[in-house]
Amino acid sequence: MQVTARPDELIREYDESVIAADHRSAMEYAYALTEIYRWRADIPNAEKYAIKCLDHAESISADTLEEVTTRRLNIGGIELPERLHDGVVRSRFAHLLPEPQES
Repeated sequence: MQVTARPDELIREYDESVIAADHRSAMEYAYALTEIYRWRADIPNAEKYAIKCLDHAESISADTLEEVTTRRLNIGGIELPERLHDGVVRSRFAHLLPEPQES
């Protein structure tokens, strides 16, 4: 992995996406931040952005291929999966997400 962006740059982009209520873009930035922090072994920040990524993924529709296709394949040197939805986030970041609570 060759990271080409600093986390603070991606955090700024993430924050702008959140302000614009662009959940898909925010999910993609949160995914990239999770990967960067995981690669750096910064587990608290990796967990933080994995949770944010899942929150955004759960807030958008995932009924069609178009809706789950990523807008870009790379953010800051981090490759994104071609399809990104809550199931992918749960699978890839299971070790960083809290255990689901039973109701």
